[in-house]
Amino acid sequence: MSYYTYLHHTTTDIDIYEPEAWNPYLGQIVSTYNVVHPKWLSFLHFHIDIHTPHHLSTAIPSYHLPAAWDALKQSEYSKDLKEGRVSLRFYLHQILHCHLWDVEANVYRSFGEVD
Repeated sequence: MSYYTYLHHTTTDIDIYEPEAWNPYLGQIVSTYNVVHPKWLSFLHFHIDIHTPHHLSTAIPSYHLPAAWDALKQSEYSKDLKEGRVSLRFYLHQILHCHLWDVEANVYRSFGEVD
């Protein structure tokens, strides 16, 4: 589960917001990334890779997450949804570039760059 949590919440395509700028919309829609896995793996993992609908309501059963995601993609919020296919290249990019957020510099830093 930490694999999914890491990819959904720490991809380099997600912006970080200062506490005073954060709001539920940014947290539930804009700051979540769906990492699309092969359908068979998504099914075996109860569709947890389809993550954004889970942020809107934890009451959505896992078997309804694909339909909820499709509905979101057809909604007025579709422009703010983020999604990409899992691949070794994508995963390695996240590991190499997405470590710690430097609030002062407004950038991600690798562990080697942190004082």
